[in-house]
Amino acid sequence: MTGFYRTGKMFASEYLTVKPDIICLSKGLTGGTMALGVTACTQQIYNAFMQDDALKTFFHGHSFTANPLACTAALASLDLLQHPDTRPSKTLEL
Repeated sequence: MTGFYRTGKMFASEYLTVKPDIICLSKGLTGGTMALGVTACTQQIYNAFMQDDALKTFFHGHSFTANPLACTAALASLDLLQHPDTRPSKTLEL
């Protein structure tokens, strides 16, 4: 299940007893109007890839990296999604 609050909680994984190490987000952050993708991860995963040793660095990037307009749209979406008036008042019973 993907998409914010489609199961009543922001992420379907919130119903699990374990937490994911990685969550990938994309179109929902900009309303599908701009190219943007986010890979959110635990600090442990982040530390494993972001090191001074070039052989351990997670090489990434492309021509759309850090587009300021897309990042602004994503931050505005997250502000709206986390606002108490936006969140669903009831969660689904699974």
